[in-house]
Amino acid sequence: MAITREQAVTLRRRVELHYSPAHAPCQKRIGSRGGESWDIETVRVNGSAKTWERNPEAFSVPIKYGLRGFGYLTHENAHEFHFPVECEPIIEATDQATVPRG
Repeated sequence: MAITREQAVTLRRRVELHYSPAHAPCQKRIGSRGGESWDIETVRVNGSAKTWERNPEAFSVPIKYGLRGFGYLTHENAHEFHFPVECEPIIEATDQATVPRG
């Protein structure tokens, strides 16, 4: 599910990726009345990939999230990103206790 170097080099601007580190994976919650809630961090590619001749495995792709947030998809954190079509969210059913009205 991680982004490979070959995939990173071919990424274009405005391509969306999901960011899901080990402590906050993609989640889908189903409420007591059947409503769905998604917890997914979405980032967008904001430029072209950069590679190095001395270190062929290394790459860096600028990404943007939110209004002003930015960062880089690199060979060190590529395991935390995946494409939306590869997303396998953790499904949680939330049972909320009924509160007596009165």
